[in-house]
Amino acid sequence: EVFVNNLPKRLDYHDLKDFMSKFGEVEEVDMKYDNRTQRFRGFAIIRFKDEASAEQAVEDSNKYRIQGKRISMDFNKKRSSKVSEKKGDETCWFC
Repeated sequence: EVFVNNLPKRLDYHDLKDFMSKFGEVEEVDMKYDNRTQRFRGFAIIRFKDEASAEQAVEDSNKYRIQGKRISMDFNKKRSSKVSEKKGDETCWFC
């Protein structure tokens, strides 16, 4: 999963999915909305079919703009258990 931030507020689902598809097959686009106003909050979680696509998106993230805004992408911190591993009393996110 990839966390995408600084997205334009007027961006729609299809535009975001089309953009992210340049990195590989997109399985899910989860755009986050404000519960009260129902307005897009400017970030989303993208799930790719394979890990290599997610890695490519994160690697190239500082090169892209959507509707004039520079976006940022990183691996979602809550991603699979293979990323976080319990070590004693601490959680190691980079192990």
